[in-house]
Amino acid sequence: MPTQSSHGFSVGDAIKHNGTEWSKAQADSASNAEVLAVVSAVADANNFTAVTSGLVSTLTGLTGGNLYYLSSSSAGALTTTEPTTNGTVSKPVLYAISSSSGYVLNHKGKTNAATVDSVNGSTGTVVLDADNIEDASTSHKFVTSDDLTTLSNTSGTNTGDQDLSTYQLKPSEGAFANGDKTRLDNMADNADVTNTTNVTNAGALMDSEVTNLAQVKAFDSSDYATAAQGSTADSALQSVAGDSNPTLGANLDLATYDIVTESSDRPIDLAPHGTGGVVLRGNTGSGSDTNTGKITFNCEANSHGVTIKAPIHSDISGAAGSYTLTLPDGDGDASQTLTTDGSGNLSWSTPAGSYGNSDVDTHLNTSSASTDQVLSWNGSDYAWTDQTGGGGAGGTSNRIISIDAGALVARTTNGAATATEEYATNDVMSDHFLFDGATEEGVQFRFHMPADWDGNAVNAKFYWDAATGASTSDGVTWGIAMQAFQDNDALDNAFGTSVDTDDAVIAVGDLHVTGLSSDITIAGSPSAGDLVIAEVTRVVGDANDTMTEDAKLVGVTIHYTATAATYDGQLGITIDGAGSAISTGSKGFLRVPYDCTITAAQILADQSGSIVIDVLKDTYANFPPTDPADSICASALPTLSSSQKSEDTTLTGWTTSVSKGDVLGFVVDSATTVTRVSLNLVVTKT
Repeated sequence: MPTQSSHGFSVGDAIKHNGTEWSKAQADSASNAEVLAVVSAVADANNFTAVTSGLVSTLTGLTGGNLYYLSSSSAGALTTTEPTTNGTVSKPVLYAISSSSGYVLNHKGKTNAATVDSVNGSTGTVVLDADNIEDASTSHKFVTSDDLTTLSNTSGTNTGDQDLSTYQLKPSEGAFANGDKTRLDNMADNADVTNTTNVTNAGALMDSEVTNLAQVKAFDSSDYATAAQGSTADSALQSVAGDSNPTLGANLDLATYDIVTESSDRPIDLAPHGTGGVVLRGNTGSGSDTNTGKITFNCEANSHGVTIKAPIHSDISGAAGSYTLTLPDGDGDASQTLTTDGSGNLSWSTPAGSYGNSDVDTHLNTSSASTDQVLSWNGSDYAWTDQTGGGGAGGTSNRIISIDAGALVARTTNGAATATEEYATNDVMSDHFLFDGATEEGVQFRFHMPADWDGNAVNAKFYWDAATGASTSDGVTWGIAMQAFQDNDALDNAFGTSVDTDDAVIAVGDLHVTGLSSDITIAGSPSAGDLVIAEVTRVVGDANDTMTEDAKLVGVTIHYTATAATYDGQLGITIDGAGSAISTGSKGFLRVPYDCTITAAQILADQSGSIVIDVLKDTYANFPPTDPADSICASALPTLSSSQKSEDTTLTGWTTSVSKGDVLGFVVDSATTVTRVSLNLVVTKT
């Protein structure tokens, strides 16, 4: 690997060496075009790797089957266009066999020589072959066969005078071009510029043909229209000051100008003809924006204004259509309001008396109100009515438990394969399970039913992606079944009835989120706080599961109904060492689905051991959170010490308030013995 400080090279550059240092080659001269190698890798600003000959497979943007030359215009660059300009060098460098691979060809380049256009003006030795002298196949020759015969008659072997009358001397101004003689032949002898025929042939006019000869001779360009005014004097823009009845031939566009009066206190009058009126037109803006007809009354500083505008088309067309409002004939009395008679005729009227505080107090203090009734205006009076929605205490609301792929465990029997994938463009990592398209495979996960669960059926959504080869016509069916366990229950127990959810492929590489599943009945007489084990399968036998490629399961969300406005829930992560002791470092992230307060931190391990986990928090905009700057644990990190479980409800020094959309990160600071650990953060929604 060559080392050269600040070499400035990129992968694919053609480089040369002058005996002291490396530099980019260029086919603009023979000295610059001697390519020695092609850069195949750049370690840093001072180190790189280059291939002098043979295969290089780290390039990009090639077209297989093309020969690449050294560029004469861009140093270090390769091009499929061979340089041919005089003084440049034709230097083949690489033959591409794919978009990223090719063979380096280290051959000496050929300097492109200039073409001799003039024998007299050329330097060096100029050799003319028979083709230059006479060749029936080309029109570019010095003499013809007849010329050679004539010239041969003037040689020393012939006697007598030779007739050269058919040859002409070239004028000093230059040789005649084809057509010049024809033009001369067509000119009359002693051509007269006053002759009508001669003048007409020259494309000119006789004085007698010009009716305004004096004006033409006295022409002044300032007297005529400019290009901006019009193409001819007839179309030029004229001042309307002296026009008693000016008219427009098209719409008048004011651009950035206003219509103003020239003298002070002069109004601007708009005077329609006959029964016509002044119309302020509307227009449709971009997208769904509308701009109805409107008029604005500005303040004297023109910095504020009051606008009156028409309703939008969909509203006015769906009502009574166009209508006219006629103002009353006076300015009304104090406290009067402007009312309509329903036909557009406006008048001033005195409103009916409104309720004062004493009137409301009368209703508030009445004994006729029942529990949960509200005071409501019924159109003519206040009255107590039953509440029909919203408000009140208690009630139900939907909650979500998020299960990431890291919390899933493949079955030993027909279990889905675990996989980790990095999406190429932005290096996004994805942990998921691969579900076969022919054999039904499954994974399982466990969680505790929150304390605020109402005991009814739950639902699920599945987050997944399709493997390469899938198309939008393919379908996938996910199944899920659950079983609840209480103290002293046998763990080897049958799951409840599986509920299926269908989804269709959108595009490979996109996140697919199914709709909410049908109600899932948890087997085992479950109650809040019970441990629930769920099993997810891909139902390949379902008629709607038509995708033959693998389905990648990214995660599952469990949706349940809570019975209180606030409740205890859980946020957390399961860390799996895949059978080995858990290593240190970042283990994943979780986006918080709601505003909440952390009330406890619990650690559950697969065996007795020790682990210390730091919890980080930052906004989604600042993702990812950094360790330790974004730690929320102070010095009281969740810790398991030579045990299988631990719980901290004190959370000394913790930042316990978490906002919806925040991102939590989990970092293992140390660990011994344990191979699988779940960290649960108990939260109360706020």
